[in-house]
Amino acid sequence: MITGFPDWGVKTGPFRHGDEFVFVEVQMTGTHNGPWAGWKPTGRRMDVTVACIFEFEEDRLMCEKVYFDMATIMRQLGKL
Repeated sequence: MITGFPDWGVKTGPFRHGDEFVFVEVQMTGTHNGPWAGWKPTGRRMDVTVACIFEFEEDRLMCEKVYFDMATIMRQLGKL
């Protein structure tokens, strides 16, 4: 992400938690000024909502899962 979007930014939204997880919604932004996902730079902006789930066993982080809408990024970068 940092190579493809040198001005990459992340703004955290609401946090939710349960006994074994933490969920956070993130707004991810940046300008496509470097190679990313096999694509040459387009100079276009991306702005997408990301869902992050952190799974725990007691106080140990066991897994991080990140979900985002690739089609939205592709449209914003002119790839779809």
